[in-house]
Amino acid sequence: MSYNNTDAVFPNFKNCFGLRNLLILLSGAVVLALVVTGYYLKHEDPAYYWDWGAYFDMYQNFGQTVRHNNRWFARLLVTIRNDDYNLLPISFLAPLSIAFQTSRWAYIAGITIFYLIPAAAVTAICAAFCVTGNKNKNTALPGKAGFAGLFLAALIFHHYWAPTLRGLPDIVGLIPLGLATLLLMRSKFLTQASWRTILCFALLAWLTFALRRWYAFSIVSMMVMASLMAALTLITQQDRKKHFYHLVKAYAATGIVIVILLTILQHTLVHRILVTSYQEAYIAYQAPFMSQLNTVLYSIGPLYTLLFIVGIGLAIINRNQFVLFCASCAILTFVLFSRTQAPGIHHLLPIFFWMVVVSGYTVLMLFAHLSGWTVKIGTAALLVYGALSWGIVFSPALSARLQPFHSTFPMERLFPLHVENMPEYTKLIAQIKAQTKNGEKFAVFSSGGELTTAVLFAFDHSLEPQLAWPSQIDARDHMLLAPLEAPLAIVTDQPITHLAPKDQQVITLPNDCIFNHHDFGTAYQQVAGPFVMSEGHKAYIYRRTRPLSDADIEWIQEQLNHSYPAWKWNHAGMIE
Repeated sequence: MSYNNTDAVFPNFKNCFGLRNLLILLSGAVVLALVVTGYYLKHEDPAYYWDWGAYFDMYQNFGQTVRHNNRWFARLLVTIRNDDYNLLPISFLAPLSIAFQTSRWAYIAGITIFYLIPAAAVTAICAAFCVTGNKNKNTALPGKAGFAGLFLAALIFHHYWAPTLRGLPDIVGLIPLGLATLLLMRSKFLTQASWRTILCFALLAWLTFALRRWYAFSIVSMMVMASLMAALTLITQQDRKKHFYHLVKAYAATGIVIVILLTILQHTLVHRILVTSYQEAYIAYQAPFMSQLNTVLYSIGPLYTLLFIVGIGLAIINRNQFVLFCASCAILTFVLFSRTQAPGIHHLLPIFFWMVVVSGYTVLMLFAHLSGWTVKIGTAALLVYGALSWGIVFSPALSARLQPFHSTFPMERLFPLHVENMPEYTKLIAQIKAQTKNGEKFAVFSSGGELTTAVLFAFDHSLEPQLAWPSQIDARDHMLLAPLEAPLAIVTDQPITHLAPKDQQVITLPNDCIFNHHDFGTAYQQVAGPFVMSEGHKAYIYRRTRPLSDADIEWIQEQLNHSYPAWKWNHAGMIE
């Protein structure tokens, strides 16, 4: 990476990078996105269930709404106000949905081009600013090769692609989060902020939450650490009283703007969040703290972990408050989120964003002491490592070839989705259609990648009118009775769960009773099967021979009360 001797505090990319070079770089990134997403999806079976398919379905439906209904914007505002999973993240992709309709490739490519590439650019800008914006260290702005290296490293950072290739649009939240981070650093954590900057920061913070509600942990962490950093700057100020009042007004104004936006645009969602204990609702997704920490370290890999730690050390030596701020935000976000549940691949995005920014700072600082071919070789080596990391995470063939070197790369694996025994799923779906030709409902009492309601729906959307979606997670869903009243039930020889069986008794209890023909399960008769699913699980179709009785419901409640004493039948279709 080369460096220009300049006193600039913020990158002027028109002069530093050049419009022509910028267009070439972005064009290459777009081509890469199109090729990579196409290749990945070509090798994938369409088992897009739960979150992997939810936003894809919303994307398709919203595209049709925009195309045929002039009230689409009102519909968008309603979901922003009310829904945990609102339409805002995929609303920007509506033109693609209209043009390409059901194309999964267009959807994933759209997320990559319009969300991931800008997020990578913001990451590179923040890393560059951590060097150039630090008054305590007289370092220069990264030149063309320097910024190109930062951008490409962020672009091929494997975890930015992990939720994206699975169909999750959550990386869009990194764009406003990254810009908010940049505003905080440029304004010295709002101590030098104009009212326009304060307003922009508040809008970006709210937008991050509006796009995906779980970013709230990152926003809280960012606000807490920014206020602490701002308070520390008061120590060096001569007129502390004046600066203190400015600081109070800045953060008060930020809070007021955010509260106003939440009240006007998301009051229903906010009220539900305030009265809901997410620690209890998501207890099934919880894991020990050290297990969660290992997940973070295994996912990001040893090199980024090392660069992150070294970056913190260099920041302490150089008194770089921006790097310490980013590192603190990453750590605090993880600590706060870990108290609610173990993070999924999308929940790690803001944590890794700040970690990559710190890692980029480390590389820039180290390369600042090198010159000539040494820098070019080092840059090339880091990019090759990043590309190999990407390949190991997403390509089973490359992962197998580099197996002896796995310890030096991320342990995360997200290969293209593959379904064993696909013909058996086709047979099962055909038999379900035959059994429900009169419009009867069916319920699937299985909850895993091998078989679940969402898997069958992903394979054949025409099943939707007959689906009776059962509860999945005890603490979150409680026991819905409507699926137990459905004429048909799909069960397996061994209960299939994606979490600990004790946390999914709403699935395991019906499956066991029906398959083993005891208690309320005596009301069912096998009509088809076995169908051999993935990993050797066998599925069967059962037909109800009599209605679900009050005695059946009371027995089910009694069994569930062993684990959940407070649960009662509400005589309105639920044991809760």
